[in-house]
Amino acid sequence: MQYLSNKKAHGWGIKLWVLSDSIIGYTHHINVNKGRRNERHSPNGQMEPRFYKDHHVTYDSFFTSPALVYYLLDKGTRSTGTVIKTRKGMPSNFKTTPIQKGEIRVKITDYNRFPTVRI
Repeated sequence: MQYLSNKKAHGWGIKLWVLSDSIIGYTHHINVNKGRRNERHSPNGQMEPRFYKDHHVTYDSFFTSPALVYYLLDKGTRSTGTVIKTRKGMPSNFKTTPIQKGEIRVKITDYNRFPTVRI
């Protein structure tokens, strides 16, 4: 168990790192985070053996940043994630442009290297 301070409803939880097939749902690899700092839970840790293998990584707002998207893309790995509009490195118009519930906006920057969908 690990304490997750950003979870308002409950502060305790288990993090699972899962590599699975998105079409048939087959799980190739599971790693349970035990909360130890020396574990390899970073793009260079869990992902390193999987670079350049046509994987598409999906993650939540805890990880999403332009720097990570560019890093993975440079390693031949596509990615999708929800965004926090105030995250460091996000385009400035993400911070100021209001969006209505249910509205979808697409922002493509840097010659299509960083496609972003806001929902």
